[in-house]
Amino acid sequence: MSQAGGRLARANANLLASKNQLQDAKAAYFRLVGELPDALVMPYPDKSMLPHSKSELLVKAREKHPTILASISDVKAAEAQLDGNKGNYYPKVSLNLSHSKNEYNNNGDNYIDESKISLNVTYNLFNGFADQEQKKKGIYQREQALNLRTSAEFQVIEGAEFAWSSFQFVQEQLTYLQQHVEFSYTTLQAHKKQFTLGRRSLLDLLDTENELFEARKNYVSAEQVELVAHYRIYNAMGILLSSLRIDVNDFQTLGD
Repeated sequence: MSQAGGRLARANANLLASKNQLQDAKAAYFRLVGELPDALVMPYPDKSMLPHSKSELLVKAREKHPTILASISDVKAAEAQLDGNKGNYYPKVSLNLSHSKNEYNNNGDNYIDESKISLNVTYNLFNGFADQEQKKKGIYQREQALNLRTSAEFQVIEGAEFAWSSFQFVQEQLTYLQQHVEFSYTTLQAHKKQFTLGRRSLLDLLDTENELFEARKNYVSAEQVELVAHYRIYNAMGILLSSLRIDVNDFQTLGD
């Protein structure tokens, strides 16, 4: 009797812990979405978008991930700015055209019709080392952009490898967890028959039911890990929104 009471107390404690985790999840959902969860449905990722190998995943991550693409744009902008600063070292050439007509009496028979064309070349020989400082600044900005691009690629590739490893491991884990559920269910049915024949005690039956419950719980938890792994892979590939059929243009507003 005391053993049954102890197990009941443990079950109640586990129930309270689960309720607390549920409230934490609801609070996190509200913080991210802005409203409490209601009538939620289980998402089903489009598995046709999954890469066939880790190498394919890494290639697509380098080609399409927004963080990498943004860092590449920053490098190009820094290089363009550096190239633009080179113009300060070249002469500036300007072509000027002018035409004037001046009359000296009202009869129109005494006037000067004059046209001018001039080619002006200016060369900045010295401006207090401002051009040199501008060049140094441009080189620094380019190197900084290159370093940020390298760091961005490293982080993206690292995340992609973690996502792929998690996905592979959970796939294998689900196979064994499914077997655990099936074996636990078979054992429970056998123990029920033995219980009716008096060959198993009530505690034996409860132990078997609890093992089946734990097996199913572990399987469901692994399914959630698999689901998250899917979307982590899509995120690493830069196609998370498209995998969710979300068009960012639908959320853009004018005048903001």
